[in-house]
Amino acid sequence: MFTVYEASYKQKDHRSSGEDEHVIITGLTGESIRVPLSQSMTIKQLKDIIQQRLGHEKNKQKLVYEGKDLQNEEAQLSSFGVTSNSKICLVVCLYAIPEYFDHVIFDLYWGFPMKETRSLFSFFGFGINKEYQLDFLDASCLMFCGPDHYKTIDYIKKKSEAGVEHSGDRNDYASKTGHHTIDVHLSEIPRDVTHLFFTLSAWNSPSIAKFPNPSLKFFEASKRNKNLCKTSFSHAGNSQAVIMCSVSKSSGNWKIFESGILSAGNAKDYGPLEETITKLIKSGY
Repeated sequence: MFTVYEASYKQKDHRSSGEDEHVIITGLTGESIRVPLSQSMTIKQLKDIIQQRLGHEKNKQKLVYEGKDLQNEEAQLSSFGVTSNSKICLVVCLYAIPEYFDHVIFDLYWGFPMKETRSLFSFFGFGINKEYQLDFLDASCLMFCGPDHYKTIDYIKKKSEAGVEHSGDRNDYASKTGHHTIDVHLSEIPRDVTHLFFTLSAWNSPSIAKFPNPSLKFFEASKRNKNLCKTSFSHAGNSQAVIMCSVSKSSGNWKIFESGILSAGNAKDYGPLEETITKLIKSGY
């Protein structure tokens, strides 16, 4: 009944077009392409090229230039002031939540990190032991009213009158994965709330790089075995946190957008994450 959409975050390099006139399309996940530009090019033509080159369906693409959402597909890029060497941000919609959905669940999970110990003989390839560490990431939901932070729900502030509830730790020791689930009742979200941002951040570790495969799944509460969209990423670097996705209200309907934006901040200090998100919203995300 529903199509499952998946996104896996991987770095891509610019492709050289061999043309003097071009625009650069950059995704929030790190993917980037260089597209030849003509003065008569329309938004629709650009989306066609993005679909061919990156595989994102046209109806899933949101293009943002200098804070403006390029919605009118028949309009020319030049009408928005786009010139050669301009950078246009590509945001991909993972899933449009149907109006009849109310209780939905976001499952954020990650693999336990490995710890390597060495003996005196490790120089010769012996005495190297690897074992799983019981270490954690924290899943959080940061709610925003436009660019202004409204409320944060996490493993400490588990319940909210704003329709969001956090499960706390749900570790699966058999599969060596950590889980946090966040339940959202869409009908209970205050009308002024425009964005929900779902993040994973390191608690004790200085970065999230050592945690394998941080991922997010989304499903309706009444059909927990039917995954409606999934996203994961693999470019953590030395960052303390990652914004896994956002849920934003577009024309009255809630949509899930991919992110993969890295940030400082964690459950001890959300300030840097809030600043990162505010900048994203102000840029048109």
